Amino acid sequence: MVPSPPTNLLCRNLGDGSVELQFDASAGAVSYNIYMSTTVGGTYNKINFAAVTDTKSRVPNLRFGATVFFKVTAVNGDGESAMSTVAQDAVCSPGVCTLQFTGMVGDTIPVGAMFTAPVNGRLVSFVVTTEGICA
Repeated sequence: MVPSPPTNLLCRNLGDGSVELQFDASAGAVSYNIYMSTTVGGTYNKINFAAVTDTKSRVPNLRFGATVFFKVTAVNGDGESAMSTVAQDAVCSPGVCTLQFTGMVGDTIPVGAMFTAPVNGRLVSFVVTTEGICA
């Protein structure tokens, strides 16, 4: 018998261009497939190359600024379930980083200023979108 679709699919933005998906296991499932779309009602394409065997999975290499939506299916020897509902917090765009600057009191950090900083062992460039004043 084909398993039921996974339930309670949640998506958590990790803020580094990746998200973590978590869902409840389906009885009788031996693995899962993850599907992604750029629109909630659009076409969902399978994004995993190997079988996903855990109910928690990281999806890396998402384009910053993109909004993406996920669904998951359960798989066993009899076939693949229907797709789950869309992740409850399906908007998985990059997170907000808070940068701390050292400067003179009253210095202005202008909109459009670009900075590069190490984040999780990688150099990441930031562009200021809101003017700030050092306090």
